[in-house]
Parts: sequence; structure tokens; C-alpha cells
Amino acid sequence: MGMKEPNLTFLTAIVLVTIGFSHSTTQADNNAKILEQLNGTWKGGVLNGAQGHVLVFKGKGVAATQNANDLGAGNLVLDSSKKPWTLDAKGTKGGHKGQDRLGILTIDGDSLKWCVSLGKNRPADFKTGGQNFCLSLKKTGDNAKILEQLNGTWKGGVLNGAQGHVLVFKGKGVAATQNANDLGAGNLVLDSSKKPWTLDAKGTKGGHKGQDRLGILTIDGDSLKWCVSLGKNRPADFKTGGQNFCLSLKKKK
Repeated sequence: MGMKEPNLTFLTAIVLVTIGFSHSTTQADNNAKILEQLNGTWKGGVLNGAQGHVLVFKGKGVAATQNANDLGAGNLVLDSSKKPWTLDAKGTKGGHKGQDRLGILTIDGDSLKWCVSLGKNRPADFKTGGQNFCLSLKKTGDNAKILEQLNGTWKGGVLNGAQGHVLVFKGKGVAATQNANDLGAGNLVLDSSKKPWTLDAKGTKGGHKGQDRLGILTIDGDSLKWCVSLGKNRPADFKTGGQNFCLSLKKKK
């Protein structure tokens, strides 16, 4: 009895189905990665147009404001197999509720351009004009992640000044000692959208209770510099002098 020839049509179908499944899986992974990259707060405005836009991406949704005015929210549909990528939004809140906004997207590091049509035709390029407007936005730092990075005990001292400082950050609070002497505690307000980041403390304990201390912050791995003013003007640079003192600290492992 001769060996039966394989059913090439059946095998071909299996191969094609496998390839298609692999492609769709890869595509879904790419979309998920891009949506994860989008997650967070982006600020900027329309190319050659109005400014003051803030977009907050979370999961498959986006909410927008302009100069603190609510512009509504929508659900996102991303297709990264297209060139350029397409990113559409279906309004779930605000004046565009229930309407589809067709768009194209490009991301370059912490910058993005999202061009959206107010009509029925998807934008062909990243330009503002006609029924299309193109948002040019920069991603702001993530306050929650930075505060999490701060959590713990940091030791060091003032640049060109006294040493022996220990700061313990926990959540949105900080407590400080110098050579085991209590310097008090405060509640923190971080704004990582500013350059440099601003980190202010409102005294809740000690001699500075009830007083606001305006500061700027930079973190490089397990090192930080936090420059704080004893006056009413925020420090402009990371230097000790005048009414400003700059703490240089290392995180305790």
C-alpha cells in the first residue's frame, strides 16, 4: 500500500491561519505598548492655533481640557499597522458625545502629534487646516511615580553648608532631622510638568509649621538635589546662597 499524499490544501490553510494569528497577536501587542506609552498627562496646543490644551490618556480613554475648560472625553481606537498610525476617538462626554473623530498619530519620545478631523475624512498629514486640527503635545512627568521614587530615607547635607541631614519621604509628606535634631515635617506639593520640577512643602510640625517653602527638585538615580527658599521667591537654580539652601542627598539602601 503506497503512502497517502498529504493534503496540501489543508496544510496551506493551517499555515495561513497560524500566520494570521501570529500577526494579529503581534498587532495587539504593538497597540497595547503604544497605549501604555500614551498613558499619562500631555500638554501643549494646536499647531498654528490655540494653546493651553491638557490631554490625560488612561487605558483606552482620553479626557481633554483647554485652559482648565472641560473639552470632554472619548474612547480610543488605535491601529498601529497603518502608516501613519491611526488613532480615533468616540466622544463619551461633552459636545462631541457620540461622534467619531478620525485621526492620525505619531510619537517621538515625550512628544506627540495627534491630528484629528472635525469632518468625515481622516487627515492625510500632520497639519492644521480645513476641518483638521493637529495637536502638538509634550508628556509631563508622572507625579505619582516621582513621589514613589522619593519614598524612603535620604541622607546628606546642604551644598557648601551644614551636613548631617536625614529626610524621610513617605507618600505626600516629609520629615527632617539634622544630627538627630528634629527639624519638623511638612506636606509636599510636586509639579513635574515644570522645568525644573517644583517641590514645595507646607510645614505641619516644628518651627516652620504653617509656612510654605517653595523649592525645585532633580533626581538622578539614588541622588537628589532639593533647593528650597526661606523667602517668598522660588529658587532659580540648584545653588545655596541668599535665602536659598540646596540639599544634596543620597538614598539609603
